[in-house]
Amino acid sequence: MTKSENTPAATFSMIVAHVITEKWKLSGQSMMIFYNSTGISQPSWSRLARGQTRFDIEDLRIIEKQANIGVMDVLNEAFQVEQKAKLEGIKIIEPYTTQNKADLQKAGVAIVAGAVLAFLAVQAIKAK
Repeated sequence: MTKSENTPAATFSMIVAHVITEKWKLSGQSMMIFYNSTGISQPSWSRLARGQTRFDIEDLRIIEKQANIGVMDVLNEAFQVEQKAKLEGIKIIEPYTTQNKADLQKAGVAIVAGAVLAFLAVQAIKAK
């Protein structure tokens, strides 16, 4: 199977990260303020947004308290994005910390670009 034949894939943590990012952008504040207020480093956030790691429930709680972004709203919107992603042919997989990246390619999946998830996240947020 060639790379062009790979099924696009995302993790649920990627979706959640993009929903949170888009909600934060709507506040008009920089991501640096987000990183400083939550204590989540930019490299850690980047790994979440790329599907290389998964959210910890404590991270979500810190985001809710420090960034004033409601966890329940984020999860509801993330579920909407997940459904839209599936309709677009995007497979939802486990973070590839639990799978070897080469195994993903052998399985015929390729992580989607974050812009796709960001677009779907904005749609879900605006639908409220």
